[in-house]
Amino acid sequence: MNTSSRALALASITAVTVAVVSCPALAADTSDWIEPASKGAESLADSLKTFGAPILGLCLAGFGGWAVMTGHIDFRRLWMFLLGGVFIGVGPTFASWFMELFTGAS
Repeated sequence: MNTSSRALALASITAVTVAVVSCPALAADTSDWIEPASKGAESLADSLKTFGAPILGLCLAGFGGWAVMTGHIDFRRLWMFLLGGVFIGVGPTFASWFMELFTGAS
Protein backbone atom coordinates (compact mmCIF):
# COMPACT_ATOMS: atom_id res chain seq x y z
CA MET A 1 0.00 0.00 0.00
CA ASN A 2 1.57 3.31 -1.03
CA THR A 3 1.54 6.55 0.92
CA SER A 4 -1.39 8.18 -0.86
CA SER A 5 -3.54 5.08 -0.35
CA ARG A 6 -2.68 5.06 3.35
CA ALA A 7 -3.52 8.75 3.64
CA LEU A 8 -6.84 8.21 1.88
CA ALA A 9 -7.65 5.25 4.10
CA LEU A 10 -6.78 7.23 7.24
CA ALA A 11 -8.89 10.20 6.08
CA SER A 12 -11.82 7.87 5.35
CA ILE A 13 -11.58 6.19 8.74
CA THR A 14 -11.39 9.57 10.43
CA ALA A 15 -14.41 10.91 8.52
CA VAL A 16 -16.50 7.84 9.35
CA THR A 17 -15.50 8.02 13.01
CA VAL A 18 -16.40 11.72 13.24
CA ALA A 19 -19.74 11.08 11.53
CA VAL A 20 -20.61 8.17 13.85
CA VAL A 21 -19.62 10.09 16.97
CA SER A 22 -21.39 13.32 16.00
CA CYS A 23 -24.69 11.85 14.76
CA PRO A 24 -26.29 11.44 18.21
CA ALA A 25 -25.36 15.00 19.13
CA LEU A 26 -26.78 16.42 15.91
CA ALA A 27 -29.95 14.32 16.20
CA ALA A 28 -30.66 15.58 19.73
CA ASP A 29 -32.66 18.53 18.34
CA THR A 30 -31.84 20.78 21.25
CA SER A 31 -30.13 24.11 21.44
CA ASP A 32 -27.22 22.59 23.36
CA TRP A 33 -26.23 19.98 20.78
CA ILE A 34 -22.51 20.39 21.48
CA GLU A 35 -22.78 19.31 25.14
CA PRO A 36 -22.33 15.54 24.54
CA ALA A 37 -19.22 16.19 22.43
CA SER A 38 -17.89 18.65 25.00
CA LYS A 39 -18.39 16.22 27.88
CA GLY A 40 -16.84 13.44 25.81
CA ALA A 41 -13.79 15.58 25.03
CA GLU A 42 -13.36 16.48 28.70
CA SER A 43 -13.65 12.84 29.71
CA LEU A 44 -11.14 11.84 27.03
CA ALA A 45 -8.72 14.55 28.18
CA ASP A 46 -8.93 13.42 31.80
CA SER A 47 -8.54 9.78 30.81
CA LEU A 48 -5.56 10.53 28.61
CA LYS A 49 -3.79 12.38 31.41
CA THR A 50 -4.59 9.64 33.90
CA PHE A 51 -3.60 6.80 31.57
CA GLY A 52 -0.85 8.50 29.56
CA ALA A 53 1.37 9.71 32.39
CA PRO A 54 2.06 6.27 33.89
CA ILE A 55 2.64 4.80 30.42
CA LEU A 56 5.13 7.57 29.68
CA GLY A 57 6.84 6.93 33.02
CA LEU A 58 7.17 3.23 32.23
CA CYS A 59 8.57 4.03 28.78
CA LEU A 60 11.16 6.39 30.25
CA ALA A 61 12.12 3.83 32.90
CA GLY A 62 12.41 1.15 30.22
CA PHE A 63 14.48 3.48 28.07
CA GLY A 64 16.77 4.16 31.02
CA GLY A 65 17.22 0.44 31.63
CA TRP A 66 17.92 -0.16 27.95
CA ALA A 67 20.45 2.69 27.91
CA VAL A 68 22.24 1.20 30.92
CA MET A 69 22.33 -2.29 29.39
CA THR A 70 23.59 -1.14 25.98
CA GLY A 71 25.95 1.50 27.35
CA HIS A 72 24.74 4.43 25.28
CA ILE A 73 21.82 6.85 25.25
CA ASP A 74 19.92 7.37 22.02
CA PHE A 75 19.13 11.07 22.37
CA ARG A 76 16.80 11.09 19.37
CA ARG A 77 14.60 8.47 21.04
CA LEU A 78 14.84 10.26 24.41
CA TRP A 79 13.64 13.52 22.88
CA MET A 80 10.74 11.69 21.27
CA PHE A 81 9.70 10.29 24.66
CA LEU A 82 9.93 13.74 26.22
CA LEU A 83 8.02 15.37 23.37
CA GLY A 84 5.36 12.67 23.71
CA GLY A 85 5.09 13.54 27.40
CA VAL A 86 4.58 17.19 26.55
CA PHE A 87 1.84 16.27 24.08
CA ILE A 88 0.17 14.01 26.65
CA GLY A 89 0.23 16.77 29.27
CA VAL A 90 -0.51 19.84 27.18
CA GLY A 91 -2.64 18.38 24.37
CA PRO A 92 -5.81 17.61 26.35
CA THR A 93 -5.60 20.95 28.15
CA PHE A 94 -5.29 22.74 24.84
CA ALA A 95 -8.21 20.76 23.41
CA SER A 96 -10.42 21.73 26.38
CA TRP A 97 -9.41 25.36 26.03
CA PHE A 98 -10.10 25.25 22.29
CA MET A 99 -13.54 23.71 22.90
CA GLU A 100 -14.41 26.39 25.47
CA LEU A 101 -13.21 29.08 23.08
CA PHE A 102 -15.63 28.01 20.35
CA THR A 103 -18.61 27.05 22.52
CA GLY A 104 -18.41 30.15 24.69
CA ALA A 105 -18.56 28.06 27.88
CA SER A 106 -16.69 29.23 30.92
